[in-house]
Amino acid sequence: MSRCRRLFVTATIAATTALTSSAVDISGTYDDKGTQVRGSTPITASFHGLLAQEFDPELATLKFAGTARVQLLDHDGTLVVKIYSETNEQLWSSRWSAREGYSHEGELAVVRMKLGEAQDKRWVLVMQPVENGKLLEVKAYRVLPSYIGPRGEPVGTYLFNKLD
Repeated sequence: MSRCRRLFVTATIAATTALTSSAVDISGTYDDKGTQVRGSTPITASFHGLLAQEFDPELATLKFAGTARVQLLDHDGTLVVKIYSETNEQLWSSRWSAREGYSHEGELAVVRMKLGEAQDKRWVLVMQPVENGKLLEVKAYRVLPSYIGPRGEPVGTYLFNKLD
């Protein structure tokens, strides 16, 4: 994605989310099982599923049933993610820096992801602590092409309990 398009996508997401001026630190250990906020019926969601780009909450919950917690280390513009099972086995890890699509935008932490080189397989996760840091709110957007450049289409809003 060109720099101009990336800026446009960021501006689109920023326009839909309240911004403030200080950087946020999302470091912590979070329960893998959270809640998708949709209508009056909460739906169980998997944080591991979101990071693996599986946005169907029911399928992700089944696919990542062995995941217990997600550890985030947000330091010096880099996000390190480690995912653990109930038996403390590390199941997966990854890291994003500015070069790989991670940034802070006001009080938001933003991860840009894509699946291979497919133009229609791009997502953005916008994360921020809520409820005095007790929860992590994750908003997922699918990035779609349009005549004026990429646009963010909301996929869902999710809440995950902070364990530490």
